[in-house]
Amino acid sequence: MRRREFIAGLGAAVFPLAARAQQGEQVRRVGVLSFGAESDLNSQLLQKMAEELLKRGWIEGRNLRLEYRFGAGDLNRTRDFAVDLVRLAPDVIVVGFGTALRAVQQETKTIPIVVLGACDIIVTTVV
Repeated sequence: MRRREFIAGLGAAVFPLAARAQQGEQVRRVGVLSFGAESDLNSQLLQKMAEELLKRGWIEGRNLRLEYRFGAGDLNRTRDFAVDLVRLAPDVIVVGFGTALRAVQQETKTIPIVVLGACDIIVTTVV
């Protein structure tokens, strides 16, 4: 995925949060879930995400709380972390790897999900 596409996609996902940041200093929570180990998720993607949030006025520790969870290649651990993140009721969940996406999709239909570096993910919706 190209850098511009990532930034545009993430920007569209967090734009509603940025608009609300102007109204007060309410702390927003962003969950981040990866099936891989912390080193497996492209640290450049996480860094770019943080930079883009900062550009929009979101400062971790002030009006933003990032909750990171890494499954380290363990499907059960990833599923447990998906449950954990959904219980925290974040404003959005960012996922890396299709396995993390599927785990989060099984736990919530209401929390927006942003996918990082997803060139091989097929999403199907059953109505």
